[in-house]
Amino acid sequence: MEALSNSISTALRLQLALVATPVLNALLKDGLVVSGEVIESSAGIAYLSLGGKRVPAETAIDFRPGQKFAARVEKNGDSFVLRLLDASPDEAGGLVAALRTVLAEDRPAGALVSRLVAELVEHAETLDPHEKERVKALAREVERHVLVPKTDHPSHGSPSSSTALKDALTKGGVFHEALLAKGGELEIALARADLKSVLMRALRAVSKGPEHESLQRALAGIEAEQLLDVARTSAGDPRQIGIAVPDGAHLATASFVVHPDQGRERDSSEKQAKNRAAVDLSVSFSNLGPVRAEFRFEDGRMGVRFVVASEAVAARLTRDADALALGISAGGSLPSLQFVTAPRGSFATDVALEQVSFLRDHALMDRLG
Repeated sequence: MEALSNSISTALRLQLALVATPVLNALLKDGLVVSGEVIESSAGIAYLSLGGKRVPAETAIDFRPGQKFAARVEKNGDSFVLRLLDASPDEAGGLVAALRTVLAEDRPAGALVSRLVAELVEHAETLDPHEKERVKALAREVERHVLVPKTDHPSHGSPSSSTALKDALTKGGVFHEALLAKGGELEIALARADLKSVLMRALRAVSKGPEHESLQRALAGIEAEQLLDVARTSAGDPRQIGIAVPDGAHLATASFVVHPDQGRERDSSEKQAKNRAAVDLSVSFSNLGPVRAEFRFEDGRMGVRFVVASEAVAARLTRDADALALGISAGGSLPSLQFVTAPRGSFATDVALEQVSFLRDHALMDRLG
């Protein structure tokens, strides 16, 4: 089917009064990239397929049935606009444009888990009592792979914030094959308990139908993230790994950006190797706004700079600095903390596909080479 090729300024204003569903609520989050297809178009109204739902949208463009698109969601009050992403020939390349459309759905992690849980719960309502409970139990199991921040003092026996983050990264499924490759008993147990294993087990247990399609789509989303991680690593780009985190009644995505290894740099005066690492953690919450934590490690010392858009959030972080440092430390030496504010527009909470140099510079081959 033909892909859309329109200016990035082109937009579709959604009419959601009669079509709002849990699935659409999960998809239509401000800033999220979604993919869809035009079902029909006439008299300034286009009917779109979004998340398997038929959605009317106002548009001045004469779309044709079967056209596919990728768009960024923009929320303005109670209304939504889909801002079409440019797929014109003068862009970085046709491959990147195609990949953007293919990989848009169920990425990043917050969208993946939100949509899967919403679809499972919605599907469960159509089943008999026994099957209904089984599907709802699966939805609850998927939800357990969301990061649950730890607020208790670490000395009371609860995991620290850093331990909770580590557990959430492991559970997300991106490291599934890497854990299996290590072959240790602990690593295999972790792989069997991650989200990818949960989805694969559930897929084997169900026949073709709505539940199977939802599980397959979520599994494809995880594998797309794995492929992008390999691409970034191979190209020397910063690695980005996302985890789903609670955001009120919804889920957001916390994105870890691991910068290329700066370690083992030589100090010109001491002639000694120094271990250095740089990791950023970014997330945008509905009420708090965007937050970025920049972790910098050097020879066992850690510094963290928190960059926020809200003065009130910065003041709250400053007030709770001691408890925050203790939670981050995971029992080690306390990090030095700094809190600053920056304009909302200066935050980048995701790495766009077109920035992956591996995908720009390398052709893809089929299995025959």
